[in-house]
Amino acid sequence: MRKFTKACFALSTVFLLLVPVVNAQEKSVVDEKELSSELIRIDSDLTIEKESDGRVFPLKSNSHNLTPAQQGLILREMKFTDEEIQSMSPGEKESIALAGGIKVESQTSNLVQYFHASDGKRYMVTEENRDEIEALRQQEAKKLSKELNREVIIQPLSTTINDGIFSARGHVTYQGKSPNAQEFEYLYTDSFDWSTNPQNRITDTIAHAWQGHTTSISRKASTTTTVLGSNTYASPSVTFDNVSGDHFKFSYGTLFDSMYGYLQDTVRIPITNKGTTGRFVGGYVHPWTTVQPGLTVGPVSVSFGAFIGDEWHWDTTYTIDSNPK
Repeated sequence: MRKFTKACFALSTVFLLLVPVVNAQEKSVVDEKELSSELIRIDSDLTIEKESDGRVFPLKSNSHNLTPAQQGLILREMKFTDEEIQSMSPGEKESIALAGGIKVESQTSNLVQYFHASDGKRYMVTEENRDEIEALRQQEAKKLSKELNREVIIQPLSTTINDGIFSARGHVTYQGKSPNAQEFEYLYTDSFDWSTNPQNRITDTIAHAWQGHTTSISRKASTTTTVLGSNTYASPSVTFDNVSGDHFKFSYGTLFDSMYGYLQDTVRIPITNKGTTGRFVGGYVHPWTTVQPGLTVGPVSVSFGAFIGDEWHWDTTYTIDSNPK
């Protein structure tokens, strides 16, 4: 009995000694988390949390309905410039702000415009042939007017591709690492906007594609139509074409003052690609008739089949890293 009592006392002593150690370990983990993040007051109604590396913690969309001012303040905390924020549609601002993360310095380049004629030929629009292509476009519009027994009006080509009524761009934000810490997670956003009516409005398509090492884990899309200062939002279904990319189609409704839209994917890239160039490409078609072109999506490749109308392509590049510059 005496031996049993001594054994119990010894076990109790060990247990009591162990408890403070466990509690200290738990507290050190909490302290480390507290040291690595901070709370930032956006306004009297909203406070966000931000990692020490600059990433903003994601917000739950079902518990936050962000005002335009809140969207802008969060995006600034994510390192977006005022110019970049102004280029985003209202829906795009909210989506990126809710997703959190931090902006990755990226370059959207090679914005190229093509014209598809009724003879099946595809013409690249350049500074040198712009007048020639515009004359061809107007001829096609007159031809369609006779065939369809209605006037087909098209917006003339702008002086340069960058000052036209259509524009497109890509944005990249870094979300952190995957749960197993073996992949970087990014938000890829390709957006477009019409600064005014493109006249002939039927059904358009936007698509994007990424590199072979990149995996999409979720996707979404949205359009915003502005009429007399009032915004109308829509969330088109995104078609996942294959492991390389996806797209969505949308039909125009009424006349509008401006129209915006975006296609967005959350993607993961193995950390073994750190320091290399990340890249994804976007493509957009604006058919003048109900005939829709075929679509082929491959690694960093988007191509469309024959149709009559306009087409644009662009690509976005950045450096794959866990410390966005």
